[in-house]
Amino acid sequence: MKKFRDLSIKTKLVLMQLLVTSVVLVFLGIFLIYDEWRNYKDSAVNQLTSSAQLIISNSISSLQFSDPAAAEEVLSSLNTQNEIVNAWIYNGEDKLFAKYSKAGYEHYTLSKINQEGITFSKGYITIAKKIMDDEEVLGMLSIRLDMSARWNALIRDIYSIILAFVAGIVTAFLLAILVQRKISGPLLELTNKTEQVAKTGDYSLRIENISSDEIGYLGSAFNRLLEQTQLREQELSMAREQLQIVLDTVPGTISWLDSNLNYLGVNRRLADTFGLKPEDFIGQNLGFKGSSEEFVAFVRKFFNSKNKQVYKEINAIIQNQPYTHLIIGQKYGDDKFAVFIGIDITRIKEAERSIKLSEERFALVLEASNTGIWDFDILNNAAYYSPRWKAILGYEEHEIKNTSEEWENRLHPDEKERIIKLFDDYMANPQGQLVYEYRLRHKDGTYRWVYD
Repeated sequence: MKKFRDLSIKTKLVLMQLLVTSVVLVFLGIFLIYDEWRNYKDSAVNQLTSSAQLIISNSISSLQFSDPAAAEEVLSSLNTQNEIVNAWIYNGEDKLFAKYSKAGYEHYTLSKINQEGITFSKGYITIAKKIMDDEEVLGMLSIRLDMSARWNALIRDIYSIILAFVAGIVTAFLLAILVQRKISGPLLELTNKTEQVAKTGDYSLRIENISSDEIGYLGSAFNRLLEQTQLREQELSMAREQLQIVLDTVPGTISWLDSNLNYLGVNRRLADTFGLKPEDFIGQNLGFKGSSEEFVAFVRKFFNSKNKQVYKEINAIIQNQPYTHLIIGQKYGDDKFAVFIGIDITRIKEAERSIKLSEERFALVLEASNTGIWDFDILNNAAYYSPRWKAILGYEEHEIKNTSEEWENRLHPDEKERIIKLFDDYMANPQGQLVYEYRLRHKDGTYRWVYD
C-alpha cells in the first residue's frame, strides 16, 4: 500500500481505472460463462425430456404386446440426435426390454434405475421416466446424452470471453491514458508551477486554461495564493528597502547576527567601513574581516548569557586606524538572533581626554595661583564654591553650603548693598567682564579682600 501511495497520480489513475474495468469484466465474464453453462444444461435437459416423451408415446403398444423388436425400432429413431448415445427400456418386471447404443458406446452398461429423475455424471446426462398408460406403469425409459460437444462449445465461449476481457483491458488502458491527461495534466501543471516558484521565487507565474471543476478550483486557489504572496512580497520588499534606507542613514554601524555568529545583514555604513557591499556580509562569520577579538568575545558572551540587552565600549583597529565604538546589543527571535548598533565615539573619547587634561592643567594653575572658583545658578538659586575658595575663607569643604546666601551673608556690611546692586545690574545687562574688589568675612571673624 505504501508503494501505491508513492506512485505518481498519472499511474494511480490508470491503475484504478484498469482495476475497476478488470473487476467489471471479470464479474461479467463469470456471469456470461454461468449463463452459457446453464443454457447448455437446460437445452440438454429439454432435449432429453422431449425425446423421452416421444419415445414413451411410441413404445406403449410394444410393451403392451411384448414386442421388443418394435420397441428397439422406436429407440433407433434417436440416431438422428448425435448427442444421445444410449437408451434403455425396462418392462414392468424390471427386465431389459429394449436398448439403443450409438456406435462406439455399445459396451456401456446402465445400472438399474427405479425412480424418475435426471443425473449428471462425467460429462453425461441421464434421464429416467416411467412408461405409463392410464396410471398403469408399463416400464421405465432411460436415455443418456453426451455433453462433450456442449462442453467444447462452452470452452470456446470461455476463450471468446477471455479474448474480449483482454481486448477490454487494452481498450480501458488506452482510454485511461487519454482520460487521465484531463485530470493529471492540470495537476502536473500545478506541480511544475509550484516547483518553478520554489526555485525562482517568481510569484508572477499563473495557471492557465482553468476549468470549472474541482481541479480548476484548485488552480484558481493557487493563482490567488500567488497573487497574495506576490503582493506581500512586494510590500515586504518595499518595507525592506525603506528600512535599509533608514538604516543606511543612521549615524552608526548596524549588523544582524545569529547565535552561530554568522551575519544576516548589515547597513551600508558598516559595509563602507570595510570597503564592501552589504550583501558581501550575508552568511559570513563574524571574524571574516578580522573583527576585533574583544568584539567577537563580547558577542559570543552575549549569546551565551540570559541578558536581552547589553552595551559596552569596544576598541578596535579598522583599516589600521584605532576606533572606539559604543556597542548596543538586543536579542530577538527566541534569543537565536541579535542586532548590534555601533556608535563611533572615538572623537568623543578624544575630547573627553582633552577636557580631562585641560581640567588637570587648570587645577594645577589654580592651585599654584592660590585662586578659588565660584559660580551662581540664578534660576535655581544654587551656587558652587570650589574647595580652594572655601579654604581661602578658612572653611572646610562641608562647612559651606552651595547656596547664594552663603556668599551674601559674608559680604562686608559697608559694601554689601553696593556689591549686590553691581552684581544685579551686570546680570540684567551682561556686557564684557565684571571685575571688582570687595571684602568677605573669614572664619575667624576678620574680613579679607578678594578680587573677582
